[in-house]
Amino acid sequence: MKEINDWEYKSTEKIRQTAEEARKEFRHTADHITQVKVRLNNLMEEIRQSYQENNYYETDLHQWKSTLSQLEEELQFKSWNTPRLYVPQLSIPYIKEFRKWSQNGVTFAGGNRSGSGLTQLYHPLSICVDDNDRSVYVSDYWNSRILKWIRGAMSGELIVNGTLENSQTNPLNCPGDVIIDKENDSLIICDTGNRQIVQWPRCNNAVGKTIISDIECWGLAMDNQGYLYVS
Repeated sequence: MKEINDWEYKSTEKIRQTAEEARKEFRHTADHITQVKVRLNNLMEEIRQSYQENNYYETDLHQWKSTLSQLEEELQFKSWNTPRLYVPQLSIPYIKEFRKWSQNGVTFAGGNRSGSGLTQLYHPLSICVDDNDRSVYVSDYWNSRILKWIRGAMSGELIVNGTLENSQTNPLNCPGDVIIDKENDSLIICDTGNRQIVQWPRCNNAVGKTIISDIECWGLAMDNQGYLYVS
């Protein structure tokens, strides 16, 4: 019995120590990723302003490309050095080996060079899919808009087009993410450039409203209880 108790104590202590080390590493990794995202956001804002003002040279393009490559390397290096935690297979969903996927993708939105037309996109940053009709909402970052693409359509539909309640700012400024709030039949938009989270009803002639202001936001998620998470 004593040997069993000793084994239990040593095993529990080892698990606790390993878990604590993993927590520290994950916190450090999360902080590092946040810093990289801030630097990436600043770079994208610099590129967007230079493009709008038509004020950039070939040397600027090389420098932007070099900076993007450096940020990508930093993220990859951090992922390589993050410790792996192994979880029993029964506790996570997985895709069975006999499941087959199409080898060739199909373009359903854009594909007509960068631009601001309804058949074009300019740096699409995020998408979400409506489970009811399979339509896709796209956050078109540098066009500062949200487009809806119905399955099989030849062009997108401009969704966010109007003003915000009690606001003098543009409706959107470089939206980073968009999700669907099914309970309120609306879109929740991460308005990165305006530092706010916006709720926009999906009905015609809707007026959006700011639900969270003065926030450095990049990504959104909502759980089954309707709680909103912002990165």
